[in-house]
Amino acid sequence: MILNVSHVSPKWTDPTHETSEPDRYWSTVNGREATPLVMTAMDWTFWKKSLELAAMRAWCDLGIVAPAEVVFVDDPNQRVTGSFFGRQAVNIDRVRWLMGCLPGTTGDDVERDIFGVVRPGVVDPPRRVSKLAIARGFPRALRNQSTDVHRLRGAHHRWWRQCLDDPSSAGSPAKRLLGARRRFEDTQHVHIRGRSLLQGLRSQVQLLAASAGREDLLGVLTSGMGEMEETAVVDDLWRVAHSQLTLGDFLRAHGFHGHGEGNLSGRSWREQPEQVERLLAGYAAMPPEERPRRRSAAVQAARAGAETELLAAVPPLKRPLAAWMLRTTVVLTRDLEVSKAGFLLAIDAGRAACRDLGEELAKAGTLADPDDVLHLTVDEAAAHQPRDVRELVEYRRERHAHHCTVAPDDSWTGNPQAQTVAARPDGGPPPRPDRLDGVGGSPGVVVGSARVVIDSVADAPPGPGEVLVCAMTDPSWAPMFLLAAAVVTDIGGPASHGAIVARELGVPCVANTRTGTAVITTGDLLRVDGDAGVVEILERAPVAPTAGSVC
Repeated sequence: MILNVSHVSPKWTDPTHETSEPDRYWSTVNGREATPLVMTAMDWTFWKKSLELAAMRAWCDLGIVAPAEVVFVDDPNQRVTGSFFGRQAVNIDRVRWLMGCLPGTTGDDVERDIFGVVRPGVVDPPRRVSKLAIARGFPRALRNQSTDVHRLRGAHHRWWRQCLDDPSSAGSPAKRLLGARRRFEDTQHVHIRGRSLLQGLRSQVQLLAASAGREDLLGVLTSGMGEMEETAVVDDLWRVAHSQLTLGDFLRAHGFHGHGEGNLSGRSWREQPEQVERLLAGYAAMPPEERPRRRSAAVQAARAGAETELLAAVPPLKRPLAAWMLRTTVVLTRDLEVSKAGFLLAIDAGRAACRDLGEELAKAGTLADPDDVLHLTVDEAAAHQPRDVRELVEYRRERHAHHCTVAPDDSWTGNPQAQTVAARPDGGPPPRPDRLDGVGGSPGVVVGSARVVIDSVADAPPGPGEVLVCAMTDPSWAPMFLLAAAVVTDIGGPASHGAIVARELGVPCVANTRTGTAVITTGDLLRVDGDAGVVEILERAPVAPTAGSVC
């Protein structure tokens, strides 16, 4: 059943559903990794302006955007992201037009690496970029990137702990909410800048390998970065399971992660420690040689060998530059996950402030229930509650409930049509092909039984030898990777979170199957080829419905 819903109240607005120009191309692939739950008004207004300004600030640093362009425009067609039916979507036309000006990359590179596919025949409009600004900005940004990432990560962690341990010392709930949004913008600025720098270098490493005739090394060269943020999380959870670290200390370090961690409406591990407690038995059964740091070290050794082989195939005069590119790619990849942790800390601090603000407004009688605050915008909740606020909340609550029942396609042009969740246009059951083609996210070949996980909290995690099949991942999914023999995702590309973490832990991964969770059933016997990006269903299990929800 296809729905084209344009329910509009003459009095109230729904900020989570915007409109598009007819020829604008959108994708929810990257946005669903960032905000996996259907967004409330609070969720989207925490992201909306801050993300846009952060992106423009980052690209201004690199010289591909002029200082006068670092402004917020309310028209989603002129922004890098929008929201449709409560789903964050990336304006691909605008992102590739802007990032395609990076040295050593193209719009096609951007679309392929970030979104997993490339539309054939796309020609970006011409754009004037100052070569002098790039020549000044790119080296300066590269020089400052790692320092800025770690400075913000440390500052945000200290502030996050202050907000939780002694919230009154960090200000009122409203002040903390607005402060969290400012910190979120600052870290996103550095995060997007790092992603953009990495985009250019990755493209050059691919060209280097191709010119040396060693494209076969690319999968290993994008693995084994070492000292990754998620490796530390998974290793600390292994230590908890083996009585080397208390759960309390684990949560003090990593409790900002959790189900729907990119949404303020989600629940973090510090609020629901059972999210990680249920994984401890599987970790406790792992022998010492399966400890995450040891697995990561083995992948790092393989990468070092691949680097040696590639450099040997490069002409001697080019080797110093090639070695620098490989080293810098490692640092930028590590820092990308550190900066992601930085903005997730800001989100969780905002989540705590939002909860406190909801309690405050409910106690004052402004709201009927503390959770109603999620249906106000950040500015409405923090400073400008409108008249008839309860009526507004009821309207947006109804809209959010509706958005939970429908979803746009993964990508579309113009205004999206919303399809009923879990339904097909013809009303029939989903097709069940014996092969799914995706993107090679992490090398290796595994045969194992499928474990489909839609909801990381409600659904059973993978057991020994099982293949984790999920829609997409964020850092809160990383602990499941260690339990899985392989990972298969519906969305994502080589630079997506799931692919990066899988490579670091040496877990084969196929990303961007598009329909994996729809056509694979728990118990199906799979052959996962992370090199070729192919999943084969060797044997079918009886069909059974999967649990879980995106709301």
